[in-house]
This record gives sequence, C-alpha cells and structure tokens, in this order.
Amino acid sequence: MKRILIIAMTLLITALCITACSGGGTEENIKEPSEEVIQPVEKEEEKEPETVVEEEKNELLPYTYKVPYDGYKVYVDIPEYPQVASGYTRIYPDGLNKFVSFAVFTDGEASDAKSAFDLIYKDFKPAVDDYIFIDAENITETENLEVNGIPVYRFKGTVTAGTFRVCEHYIYGYSFVFDNLPCAIIGIVTDKDQPQEEIDSVTEIVDEMIKTVRGEY
Repeated sequence: MKRILIIAMTLLITALCITACSGGGTEENIKEPSEEVIQPVEKEEEKEPETVVEEEKNELLPYTYKVPYDGYKVYVDIPEYPQVASGYTRIYPDGLNKFVSFAVFTDGEASDAKSAFDLIYKDFKPAVDDYIFIDAENITETENLEVNGIPVYRFKGTVTAGTFRVCEHYIYGYSFVFDNLPCAIIGIVTDKDQPQEEIDSVTEIVDEMIKTVRGEY
C-alpha cells in the first residue's frame, strides 16, 4: 500500500511540472523565431564628373576662308571684317585704319616662297587701290623660315602712298607656296598717322593667320 502511494505521488508531481513548464499557452501564443534575411546593399560607384571640352573659338580669327579655285585645297582663318574680292585678292578692311589680305596667283608656279611674293605683289598693288594707292615700297626686313612645316618668306617695311599728303605706311606679311599655289598674307596700316596700336594689331593678325594655313577645314 505504501508503495502504491509513493508511485501516485510521483506521477502527480511529474504532471504538475509539465503544466508549469508549458505555461498554459496555446499554439497561437507560441511563435517560432523569425529569420530576418538581410540583403547586402551594393555601394554605388562614385562616378567622375563628365568633362565637357568646349572648342575654343579664336576671337581674333573666327571665320575660315577657302580658296575658291578648282584643284586647290587651301584654307586660312580670317578676322571678323568685311570681305572684299578684288581679282585674286581677298581684302579684309578694318574701317580706314588698316586691312589684311589673302592673295594667290593662279597663272603660274613659284619655285619658292620668295618667288611667290614676286608673282603676287605685282597684282596685289592694283587690287588694293581702293584702300591705298601704292607708289613705291621699301622692304627693310626679310627672313626665310618655316611655320607649321611650310617654308615662308616674311617681309616688313613701308609703302609710300598719298596724293596731297605722301606718307609711309607700315606693311607686313608672308608669302609661301601651298598645294602648288603661290599665296601671300599681307597687312597694311592705312591710317596716315600710323598709330602704334594699329601696327601691332596688323602684325598680330598676320602672324596668327599664317599659323592657320592648312589643306582641310
């Protein structure tokens, strides 16, 4: 009898322990631990700012002139002055102060840059009569050199012009042969007072023009 009582008490204690451990909860109150999936976030690559390269515009020579005669590919940049055609010469006058010009000779060939000057200059003088009537010239400085691989003849001096007031006018330029065509870039200060700023301006424009001579646009 005593043995049966011990067994009964043991079973009762076991039942009470099971109830206490379960907490009296239902399946609805029992939640399984959630598995939170964390997706890796890719770091956005930092992009370098786009480099915008703007084509520099030459303010001194914003336009391009192409020799219009068939068979020749000669281009040169020109200033923003009016263009006047006179024979084989294109004249770009800056009012009554000065002009620059681009001249060619199509009726013969020149053996070198100096020969190109000799051929062109005889036609150049009457071509610019409306701007300056040249009586004589005094070329005081000459030099043979290369500009961008082109052999050129550079000249500087004065020309005599005037009817009632004879004056010496600054002349500066280059002659050369390009694509078998004798060419010349010539600038003259027509202002009778010959201000130094106009002399410097003609020199600068002519020096820049010769650097732009090329065979394509």
